[in-house]
Amino acid sequence: QTYIKEHDKTIKELELFEQVMIEFKNNNYNLTQHISDAVGSFFTYFDDNIIDYNRREEQTIFPILKEKLLASGEHNADKDNPHTAVDLMEDDHVSFIQSASLIFNMLGLAARIPDPASRAVICDLAYHTAVEFIEQLKLHVFKEDHTLFPLAHRLISENEFKKIAKS
Repeated sequence: QTYIKEHDKTIKELELFEQVMIEFKNNNYNLTQHISDAVGSFFTYFDDNIIDYNRREEQTIFPILKEKLLASGEHNADKDNPHTAVDLMEDDHVSFIQSASLIFNMLGLAARIPDPASRAVICDLAYHTAVEFIEQLKLHVFKEDHTLFPLAHRLISENEFKKIAKS
């Protein structure tokens, strides 16, 4: 439940970021102070909260959940290299860092490019990468809230949850 509650704040931050990126596109990729501040605020939130949240998942609930998923047969058919839903979520975490870095760097680069056509190409790519990033992160939250965490609730004992809560 703690993780799900944290997702609510992340979704709100994503929606604000989405609104500002739409404003950025509709404003012909003019990086106003308002847009710049809002984008900076989102990336600060991403660095301070989402990265930390993902790390906590990976260190607390994911190891035991992966063990339980493997033991219960909730994994792919490859016996030599079984993958679970936890592996997919961890892959998403890496992908989010990559996408966020790309968006942040493209916007920083665009602000320094004097040629308007070149700047517009970079901004358009940053916008479309941001839209994809936002949708991927929303889907990730949905998968955790509606699939992964209910599996955890079913497979992890109360005592195991108490140990997780202490870590």
